[in-house]
Amino acid sequence: MTQEAVGIARALAHSAPDTHLPDLADALKTHAACLRDADRLDLALAAAREVVSIRRTLVRSSPTTYTPALAESLYILAVALYSAKQLPESFTAAREAIDIYRRLVRANPASYTADLARALNILTLNLNRGGRMNEALAAVQEAVTIYRSLAQIDPAAYKPDLAACLHNVATCLGDTGHRSAALAAIRETTTIRRELAERDPATHAPALAPCLHRLAKRLAEAGHRGEALETAREAVDLYRSLARKRPETFRQGLADTLGTYASVLQWVGKESDAARIHQEVEDVTEQMALKTSV
Repeated sequence: MTQEAVGIARALAHSAPDTHLPDLADALKTHAACLRDADRLDLALAAAREVVSIRRTLVRSSPTTYTPALAESLYILAVALYSAKQLPESFTAAREAIDIYRRLVRANPASYTADLARALNILTLNLNRGGRMNEALAAVQEAVTIYRSLAQIDPAAYKPDLAACLHNVATCLGDTGHRSAALAAIRETTTIRRELAERDPATHAPALAPCLHRLAKRLAEAGHRGEALETAREAVDLYRSLARKRPETFRQGLADTLGTYASVLQWVGKESDAARIHQEVEDVTEQMALKTSV
C-alpha cells in the first residue's frame, strides 16, 4: 500500500514538482517506516536517504517552510544508519540535525526543544559506540537537562524520555570510570520507571525489568549486598511475570536476571537458594533451546 502511494506521488511530482514534491517526501517517509518495521533495513535506508535529498531541494526554494522537515528527516536517517551500523554517516546526519534544531530552538523553543533532545540522544549512541565516551557524556547530559525541564511541564509525555536518557548517562558515566555517579543515575532511572510502571504496567513494566536488573548489578559492584539482593529479587519477580505472558520476548531477560540473582545469593552466603535459582536458569535456558529447535 505505501509502495503504491510512493508510485503515485512520484508520478505527480514528476509532472508538477512545485506542487507534489513535498507529497513525495511524505509518502517516502511513511514507506521507510513500514520497511523498517518489516526489517527491510536496506530499502528503508534508501527511502530515508531520498527523503533527505528531496527536503534539501525544498529548503533551497523555501527555507522557512521546509527546514523543520529537513531536520526531522536527518534525524530519521541518523537512526536508520545507526541501526545499520553505518556510524560515520549516522554521526554526520545527527550532527546536522542538531545544528538545525539549535537554530530552530532559538527562534521557537516550545516547538523544537524536544526534537533537539531526541537528536542529542542518537548522537550520544553514535559517540558511545565509536568509543568517544566523554563527548557522548556531554551530549546526553545536555539531553537530560532538556528533558528534566520538559518533564516538569508535561510529566506524562517526557518522563519516559528522561528515564531513557538517564539510562544512557549511567552507561557513559560507567564507561568513563565514574561508578558512583553511574549508580546514582541508574537509581534515578529506576525510580522514574517504577513510578511509570505503577501507573501503567502494561506499557512501562517491560522497561522497568531490565532497569532493575542493571541496578542490581551496579549495587553488587558497589558492595551494597542487601540492596543488590532485594533489587535482583524484584527484577526476577517482574521478569517471571512478563515471561509468563510473552515468553518469546522475555525468557532471555529472565535467564540473565536469574543468573545475576544467583550470583548475589552466593555472595551473601545463601548457597541453597543460589543452587535453586541456578536450576531455574537451566530450566529457562532449556525451554528457549527447545523453542528454537521446533
